[in-house]
Amino acid sequence: MIRTASSIAAILLFACACAPGNEYEIRVDASALEDEASRAVAYGYLPGKDDYGELASAELQNGRATLSGVVDYVRIVQIDVLPADDIYPLGRAEFVLEPGLTTVRFLADSNEVEGGQYTQLAFDSWRGDPEYSAADEERRARFDAMAAMSEEEREEREASRVEWSEMTIESKREALKPSLIQSRILREIYTTHEDPVMRFVALSADQGWIAKWDLHEDSKAGRSMGFLEQIGFYESLERELPGNPVVAAAADRIRDGYERYLTASSIAIGTEIRDFGAVSLDGEPFRLTEVLDDNEYVLVEFWASWCGPCRAEIPHMKEAYEKYHGQGFEIVSVSLDEEHEDWQEASIEEQIPWIDVGDQQGFDSESAKLYGVQGIPANYLARGGSGEIVGTNLRQRKLDEKLAELYGE
Repeated sequence: MIRTASSIAAILLFACACAPGNEYEIRVDASALEDEASRAVAYGYLPGKDDYGELASAELQNGRATLSGVVDYVRIVQIDVLPADDIYPLGRAEFVLEPGLTTVRFLADSNEVEGGQYTQLAFDSWRGDPEYSAADEERRARFDAMAAMSEEEREEREASRVEWSEMTIESKREALKPSLIQSRILREIYTTHEDPVMRFVALSADQGWIAKWDLHEDSKAGRSMGFLEQIGFYESLERELPGNPVVAAAADRIRDGYERYLTASSIAIGTEIRDFGAVSLDGEPFRLTEVLDDNEYVLVEFWASWCGPCRAEIPHMKEAYEKYHGQGFEIVSVSLDEEHEDWQEASIEEQIPWIDVGDQQGFDSESAKLYGVQGIPANYLARGGSGEIVGTNLRQRKLDEKLAELYGE
């Protein structure tokens, strides 16, 4: 077991969040980024809530800013460097909010973080690992090669792309290599470290835990086993750190994630699409069954104003809509925005021509829960009348191929 002399102090830090000496200072250096960098904002889960919100912010002066405050509870946070319009961050970094000084330097294509003991173990432990660095370099090289492709080369690559479900275990293992290495290193920490706070931040930092279970012969069974194991880790921490709202909320999120996974797994091709209610931008009530009754095929698309990949799909969806709408094809975009203004502004910017609904409840909306939505974009193509699902997560050429098949082209 890894031992640390700070274990008792760390537990006391969790229990006495606002004690003297718990101040933090975050020094941000974004001078290497574009001139339009305007503001640095730190985000994190708010204690006792499932909300990921702003913790602190500061205006950049000559590319630099300092954020300071008191550590209420040790947890992972992210800091974004934003332009004046606040839409897409110019840089993003993750670290652990803990007492003391954390320095974040944003570079053109990466960032450097120097923090305390929790940041070092939760992030530096795998970022500085030679095996991880080599695997990450290979991954970056593949992305660079893709970015350098011509439009024709991209189309050829997309046409020959093998779906994840059809890939061999070895191909998946190679694609997941950086995540598997990261998860292995962090797992050693959160299964052996005597400090429960350290185990919590390492567990929270492990974004690759699901990768291991995706390599299971039965991926659905593997994911279920993975979720149950993670739930066990978090519930153990709940018992060791009773009354801590950050740990309790994290445990609730993983349990909710498992429930959503089970729900999403039950919605497959051949099953009946689930009816839900929402409202339009103008406040008009909507029910999916009414649209199913009036059309031959309906695509239900979950999106949000802040989701770049979602918005990148819209031009292609417009082409499909223009081609097939006259033949009974309809699209229902379901916004997972929490602010009406954000949803409305994005809808106007994208000039969405089809049915556009939402309820400003984000991932807690009726529709998102009914479908077990954990990430977006996500979509379901259903047959009118019966509501039978005939396709899921149809993007780009996959959507074209399915619609051509259904309309006999």
